[in-house]
Amino acid sequence: MVKAGAENLGDKSGSISLENVVSVNPDAIVLIHFGDNKKISDKDISKILTKNKALANVNAIKNNKIIITDLAETWAVGVRTVDAVERYSKELYPELFK
Repeated sequence: MVKAGAENLGDKSGSISLENVVSVNPDAIVLIHFGDNKKISDKDISKILTKNKALANVNAIKNNKIIITDLAETWAVGVRTVDAVERYSKELYPELFK
């Protein structure tokens, strides 16, 4: 994420809770979706976040800047990681890729 110009808020707080997200008010949220063989779709996860009233005033939620990614794109080193950096960059800074 740092390579794409983002900041990992989990590094500072150790964990991310709804309260942390609200207090930090990020411009974008990147959520790693793993471990359940996609029993819940990325679209459903996004909907859960956008419908949560506690998050209603968070910039990322208001501006629909929610990036949901697979663990393989973020954890392992390889081709997927390079693709992920490009994807995150395009989603975080679309104006740079016009």
